[in-house]
Amino acid sequence: MTQIPKYKNIEERLPELPDVLLASIQSDFLEIKHVDKTCDKFQKLSGQISDLKSSDYVVFSKYMKREDRKHETFIFVDDKGDVVCHVSGRELELYGLLEGCDLEVNNEFDCSWHNGKGA
Repeated sequence: MTQIPKYKNIEERLPELPDVLLASIQSDFLEIKHVDKTCDKFQKLSGQISDLKSSDYVVFSKYMKREDRKHETFIFVDDKGDVVCHVSGRELELYGLLEGCDLEVNNEFDCSWHNGKGA
């Protein structure tokens, strides 16, 4: 059975996104969100981590508990999907830094691995 991808337009919007990230996002193993560049938190962090200025999206695990995020590495990508930096959860928290995502979700998408149906 063919897995229906989560996002309809991710490959067109982010053509340089590495295949492993694309597959993980499309299967709902990882999540992608916009970075809110207008918030004070981003302004402060981008002064400390200069590569963040080039980022538009962040890829992370939406299933990680908040108290465990310090063990996660967040992957920041630009508007084409190129990876601009990796930042440890020890260096920043995503809370207050994210916006929604402008990628179009497939209505038929069913996360088979999360629903216990197998991949």
